[in-house]
This record gives sequence, structure tokens and C-alpha cells, in this order.
Amino acid sequence: MKISDESLSLIYLDFLDVPYKKIECLVNGLSILTKIFELSKADLKYYLDKEHIEKISKTNIEEVRAEIESFLKKYSVEAITILDEEYPYLLKQIDDPPFVLYTIGDKKLLNKKCFAIVGTRKPTFYGRDVANDFSAKIAKSGLVTVSGLSYGIDACCARETLKAGGKTIAVLAGGLDNIYPSENVGLAREIAQKGLLVSEYRPTIRPKQYTFIRRNRIISGLSEGTLVVEAGVHSGATSTAMFAIEQGRELFCVPGNITSEQSKGTNELISRYPECLTLSPKDILDRFGIASRKEKKTEIQLDLISSQILNLLNDGEMHIDEICENLKLNMQEISTKLSMLEIMGKVRKLSGNYYEKINSVNY
Repeated sequence: MKISDESLSLIYLDFLDVPYKKIECLVNGLSILTKIFELSKADLKYYLDKEHIEKISKTNIEEVRAEIESFLKKYSVEAITILDEEYPYLLKQIDDPPFVLYTIGDKKLLNKKCFAIVGTRKPTFYGRDVANDFSAKIAKSGLVTVSGLSYGIDACCARETLKAGGKTIAVLAGGLDNIYPSENVGLAREIAQKGLLVSEYRPTIRPKQYTFIRRNRIISGLSEGTLVVEAGVHSGATSTAMFAIEQGRELFCVPGNITSEQSKGTNELISRYPECLTLSPKDILDRFGIASRKEKKTEIQLDLISSQILNLLNDGEMHIDEICENLKLNMQEISTKLSMLEIMGKVRKLSGNYYEKINSVNY
């Protein structure tokens, strides 16, 4: 990848940890950014502090090029600046776009039609089911999904998108050589191969508390819309929702149990912004004028006992002993039927030998 002199200068300012506002002044104040290597110390003081001025005055653009190209090669990353044509158009429209993006994977995805799916790190069974279903259907529609590679809903979004054969972008809160959480390193590798990893931070930078919030503006900024599945009141997912609103993007929220901590934030968003209420992926696809792709389903014919078990579970979860008692059948026979229903995705086993029916969602 050939880096222009101006983009190289911008990356170098990032390498020097020049504050965002000072870089903004330089970008707006200099017609040609490479002039930073030509300006006198007296002129540079209008833009930079003494430490940064000293470093710039002791180097030249060719030395900078060698240093940066070596660094990027070492970590197998590419850098895209706001001055480059490849920089995502939508992200450029937000109030404080990152000046540099570091990427691993298919950077062309940055300018595809993207859609964010976010939520709690500790989803309920309901939240996982909803996130998995929405992610798969949205991915199959051709939209590129965007999430943050965190535990919970973020990981559901990325995994289900890849499983559905779709494309996904993961926006990290730290550098691309500092995957967080470490449990998602394997998932990150798969995304790098089949989608895109992106961060505004250099590969060596560790995530900090404030960088997670900063990361959220990029998730919503890359996307034409954001879906919140489950979220607490003061959570990263609700901050992403507020960024989406501030950026003039579409917001979608799935309602949840009013007694669940994981849904208090989402339900509150729906209360404040009723138009964001979302009950199916079709609501989202219709809003963007995308026809949902109907899948051909081959429904397996259930035997009488399996059908009776499902009818019993229509009223809610039930202990295996209660099922046996209701159907007047022995434990072994009921266990076999329940195991088959689990494999078919019809029921879910809960703790204490309780079972519940999984209601398939058809749109």
C-alpha cells in the first residue's frame, strides 16, 4: 500500500500522540500537511507543544516513511487516513471522525452498506436468540454487520454473521495487537480472514475505560442504522444508541422483559423514542428498502409423543418429572424424545432438569 506524503504526516502525528484537537487545527490550518517538516520551530508553536516540535524538527519525511512502513509491516496492519479516498464516507460525516484508522482484513467493507448490532455483555437466553436471529437475517440480506468484539451480543453478531456467510466489521477499543477480551482472539482471527478488524488506535495501544466509549461513536458512525438488543440503562450499548441519534442515523431497539436489568436501557430508549421499536429483522430491512430473502425450510414431521411434549411446554418451562407424569410415560422414553427435540432446536434444557420450548421466529 502506497501512503501519500500528507497521509504519512497525519499518521506520524498520531504516532507522536498529538492530541485530537491539535491535529484538527493542523489539518484545518495547513493547506499541505507535509509542511510540518518545513515550518520553523517558531511557526510550529502555533500548533504543537515543545516536545512534539523537537521531535518533528529532528526528522524528515523519508525517515518518517521508513519508520511507519516498518511498524505497519511488523503488525500486518494498514493505515487509512481521513485524507484518503478509501476512508469511509459515512464516518467522515460525524462531528469527531478519527483521523487515522488501522485495519486488518477487507478494508473495502468500510464503504459498503453497514448496520450495527450491539447489546449487553451478559445477555439472557432471550437476548442471545434475538441477536443470533437478527444477525443472521441481516447478514443474509447483504448488509455488513458492525459490532465491538465484546462478550455477549457483540460476539453473537460477529459469529452469526460469519456462520450465515455474511461480512462483518469489528471495531476495537484498543490496538489490533491487543485483542480484548482475550477469549475472543480466535473470533478476531476469523473476522480478519473473512471480514475486517478496525481501530483508531495503533496496534500496541491497550484499551482503557474511555476508549470503549470513543469506540462506540465509530460503530454507529460507520453504520446507516444501529440495533440495540439488550442493554442496561448506563451501558456501552445505550451510548452507541445515543451516538447514532446524534449522528442522524436510524435507531432500532428490541423490547425486553420489564423486570430484566439487561432490558432496562432498551425499554427506556423505546419509551423515549417510540419509533425505534423493532419486532423483527423485516422492520429493519423494510426501512432500508431491502427485500428479505426467504429461506426454504424443510420441516421435520414430529411423532405424536414429541408433539405432545411441545404442547405441554407451550404453557412455560416444565420439569422432566412433570412431563412424564402428564404423558404417563417412563423417564427413559421422555429423555430420548427431549434429546431429539434439543438437537432439532425445538426445546432447551435448563438447570435442574427443567425444559422450555424454543419458539421459532418466522418473518
